[in-house]
Amino acid sequence: MADKTRVLFLCTTNAGASQMAEAILTSLAADRFEVCSAGLTPVPVHPMAEEVMRHLSVDMAGMQSKPVSAFAGQAFDWVISIGDAATAWPDADGALYLHWDIADPLLVGGHVEDIIEAFMVTRNDLYRHIRSFITAVGRKTGASPT
Repeated sequence: MADKTRVLFLCTTNAGASQMAEAILTSLAADRFEVCSAGLTPVPVHPMAEEVMRHLSVDMAGMQSKPVSAFAGQAFDWVISIGDAATAWPDADGALYLHWDIADPLLVGGHVEDIIEAFMVTRNDLYRHIRSFITAVGRKTGASPT
């Protein structure tokens, strides 16, 4: 098999959505994709992200937030930003860009039930987007998935 397709997921803090996206894509297609995630202002991975991923039997133990600068100079086939579309993401030469307008569960306050629900909704949205991404990229190089 040819080299794996390299994917970088980006979000503001690399503490929730992008971490879940990295874990989901890795769990579904590690044989075809090399997956990383990063944030502009990384903070520790939110424990609720790990909790809702366990419901999909996806283990996030040991995953850590990373700054975008950790990947400076590395080549990626795809850069996928998640969340705030207004954010100015750094350029990755040669990469194809996607933006997924998926709510950031870290912005939800209130009761613990509301926070759990927000993380589950984000997880489910990510799962759907990633399944479509895997299908589209597998069909045709350079295809424009979701």
